Amino acid sequence: MRSSSPDSLSERSGGEARGVQASPGSLHKLAVPLARCEVPEVRDAAVAACGNINPDALKDLMEELLPLLREAVDRKQENMRRRRRRDALRLHLNKMLLLIAQKKTFANSAFALEGGSLHPTLTEYLDGVRQCLEVEAEKDAPAAREQRITFADFTTELIKSFPLEMYGSLMKKELLRSLFSLFSGWCGPLARHLGTLVPQSAQHENDERLNLSALKAMSALVCCGPCFAPSALAEDGSLYPWLSEMLSSTHDKIYELARETIVLLLDCNPDIGPLLDWTVDKCFTGTARVADGCFMALATIFSAREYPCDHYTAIINVTLMCTGCPRAPVHESALQLLQLLDKRFFGTVGPLPSDDDAGTGLRRSITYFTE
Repeated sequence: MRSSSPDSLSERSGGEARGVQASPGSLHKLAVPLARCEVPEVRDAAVAACGNINPDALKDLMEELLPLLREAVDRKQENMRRRRRRDALRLHLNKMLLLIAQKKTFANSAFALEGGSLHPTLTEYLDGVRQCLEVEAEKDAPAAREQRITFADFTTELIKSFPLEMYGSLMKKELLRSLFSLFSGWCGPLARHLGTLVPQSAQHENDERLNLSALKAMSALVCCGPCFAPSALAEDGSLYPWLSEMLSSTHDKIYELARETIVLLLDCNPDIGPLLDWTVDKCFTGTARVADGCFMALATIFSAREYPCDHYTAIINVTLMCTGCPRAPVHESALQLLQLLDKRFFGTVGPLPSDDDAGTGLRRSITYFTE
């Protein structure tokens, strides 16, 4: 049996196949409806295809997705079968959007931003999913769990795909706070340490995977520009017990997340003095694990840029103290920071980095000091 090559096939058909080309728009129209297909292999292939969209084609894809996005967050009363289909559609849209965010396609596309903020299509979808999941808070089915995890991961990846200097304008404070409140219901026992900042539940989710995804989303939201609740970072604010408990966790991923959260909070809220005071104080009064985490956060932020501070003697003192720490990572970081502070205050000070350089430097410092 003789095999047929594509060239031989096109020759038999008079060369017609060679001249036919599909436009991106026609491919979107074919792929998007398949995201609701009940055949798993077809549906997953469509989700993966759309999730790997080129940044230049994102606008066309989102326009094609708009009816589905609206349908997924429609909360009108329906029978059980239709509600399950809508829930399944929302789950697969979340998976698609998560892939797009992980590829940093939103950050690299002109469509995703409007006036420096996320496009209304994205913010309306985020808020719509939030309202749906609040109503369905009592669901314990595996599908509901997967939907919560995927939405939390999408929120985290969406925010983190953008540069630090853009965080302040991405979302309105009301949306940040309402999403933070939603995820607090999924973060497990740590939610009780947030006090009146979030609604308190008699029972807490005890699911390690879901808890971690929710905590990551909460961290991304509370660090997305200046804090949406400045009073929570005032003296004795409600965020401090939550941060302390995260730093006290024996779960390494939660501990590293707490350190990164403190760094980003300091970076986004340089005008909130009690936050820096609390971080320095914990270096002296916290347990070894908490103190180490707080000092490494200080080392990260002060190494990245010339951070505004009214009490530099306190930073120098805590750095001197940590040079004698028996734990090698803290000891080495303290020596490096001490050299930097010495050069900054007693030596020749070089030119300050630009805002873009500062953002890049902070990203590198977070990576270095959390490894």
